[in-house]
Amino acid sequence: MRSEFLLPPNAFARFRHSDDGTITVEYAIAITIGAALAGILLTVVTAGWVSELISEMFRDSLEVKR
Repeated sequence: MRSEFLLPPNAFARFRHSDDGTITVEYAIAITIGAALAGILLTVVTAGWVSELISEMFRDSLEVKR
């Protein structure tokens, strides 16, 4: 005695948890964080005192000391 109101076995298949796209989201987050850190680093390095400090370090390292 089968009822007309029974659901087919795969009725809730679309509600199951799927990991499709998880790796893509992780890559997107990593790329966004990397771009943000690169922007922060660029801002810090192009600041006047940092640029002067780096230039001074290179000048001192290339200077011949006797």
